[in-house]
Amino acid sequence: MAAGDDLYDLDPKEFTAARDRLAAELRKAGDRDAAAEVKALRRPTVTAWALNQLARRHGDEVRLLLAASAEVARAQVEASGGGDASAFRQLTRERRELVHRLAGAGVELLDEREPGSGAGRRDALVSALEAASMDEEGGEALLAGRLATEPEPSSAFGGFLAAAATAAEAAPRARGPSARQVSSARERAERARAAATEAAEAAVAGDERVEAAARQLDEARGRAERAHAKADELAAAADEAEQALAELDG
Repeated sequence: MAAGDDLYDLDPKEFTAARDRLAAELRKAGDRDAAAEVKALRRPTVTAWALNQLARRHGDEVRLLLAASAEVARAQVEASGGGDASAFRQLTRERRELVHRLAGAGVELLDEREPGSGAGRRDALVSALEAASMDEEGGEALLAGRLATEPEPSSAFGGFLAAAATAAEAAPRARGPSARQVSSARERAERARAAATEAAEAAVAGDERVEAAARQLDEARGRAERAHAKADELAAAADEAEQALAELDG
């Protein structure tokens, strides 16, 4: 275990003080390199903390998401080369479901830390999980559970897509295609890849807008119900006041 790993299990509010104590202990023990390494660690944002906890408590599901991302990249390359586009769409849907399931788990972790705080960060968790799982490097950083900030969004599947494209090109070469065929296929793949990525991202964004609108509608209904209840209480109080006044007049 690397020096400082346990710090990322702590609440972000406790991070800095615990980091400084650990650095001081390491320095006192004579391990100045480790002390400097720990001292340089940055306190995680609340969303990054939730991602780190997902890596620790739901590591199998995070690995499943990374595997699903690699499968989506492979299916995208195959579809762009004339393969089954329906498989790409199905895998994209399954990956999106994994992202939202993990985001839901992240919301629960945030609510454990501070009741009621998770729902407002659901969208940030979805975006961060999407970004972290777009390539192997981001996936490894997520699994390490030492994120200080949320991963930056990516426009494609990065290393996953490159690996899938390399594998797809290697198979035809074994059957002996011409250089012209390979070049033409690569050009078609690049064009289709860009279009497919844009379409998949648009679908995800559309789903997220629908979910956000549904949440806003539920919140509005809740406010309306509370307002109706308050109005009923006030009306009842007014009736009681009028009745009391009538009794006094009588």
